[in-house]
Amino acid sequence: KTMHQLQYELLTEKPYHYGHKDLIFAIYLIRKELEDISEQEKAEIWEELFSKGQPCLRASALVKKYGFGAHYNKDGKIALYSVESSEYKDFVANETIKKFAGMKSKR
Repeated sequence: KTMHQLQYELLTEKPYHYGHKDLIFAIYLIRKELEDISEQEKAEIWEELFSKGQPCLRASALVKKYGFGAHYNKDGKIALYSVESSEYKDFVANETIKKFAGMKSKR
């Protein structure tokens, strides 16, 4: 599965469950088929994975191409909303919510 397919699955199955790093880590483990490793091994992978920057959801095809907005709650947990949904439109209309556009491709 592609990165954005996994992002979509995880964020729609468990809205507001994953923070940014948790989501990246979960996808990494799934793609490498490492879900069943020890906590010590997970800690080592976490350190290595986040020793360098990781792209945010603003760079994801879900936001840039497929018409989803990512909403982060006060705890930094993420949910996806279709741009056609009433929830998305409510977020856009709410002036107290900070909004960031999806990142443009370098092309």
